[in-house]
Amino acid sequence: KSELIRILIKNKTPREGEQIVNAIIRAYMAVEVSNSVRGGDEKLGVLEDEYRTLSEKLQRQRKIVRQMSEEFGTAALTGRQDMMLQQVTMLQSELTKLQTHKISLEAQIEMLEKAEEETLPLEKVMEMKSTILKNDIQMTSLSNQVSQLEQGLIVANQTLTAENPEIKRRTQLLEMMKKKMME
Repeated sequence: KSELIRILIKNKTPREGEQIVNAIIRAYMAVEVSNSVRGGDEKLGVLEDEYRTLSEKLQRQRKIVRQMSEEFGTAALTGRQDMMLQQVTMLQSELTKLQTHKISLEAQIEMLEKAEEETLPLEKVMEMKSTILKNDIQMTSLSNQVSQLEQGLIVANQTLTAENPEIKRRTQLLEMMKKKMME
């Protein structure tokens, strides 16, 4: 009871009828096998096309990732780069303190030289001291900002490529701040 189609042929010679039935069954099986193989080939062709499409899409995505990594570099710092950044931060902080102290000493020298040239009234001395302190606070603030910009530029140089517009922008901003500090 496993037949798919039941074939009955009435013939005077049973042997001849059996051969006809067997021939029909073989022909039917050959057609079905052919159709099955063709269907499998079609499915295989569809799967191969889909594989090619997905493979091309993957290649395009990898190319985009590679371009982005070349443009923006990597955000992860190595242990050595992190140590260098900490050392630069410490040195810039020390530089800022020294620059502030230098400005303060220059202001004191200037006040002493002016005091020798002429004796100023107390109000004028207080006004000059206020101006110097105000300028000193501004210089301290500018020095801190320049220090932060330099740190940011160092990090950007380590994580971004030289062609990145962010590096150019940060460099220009740093130069402008240094000019303002020299005024």
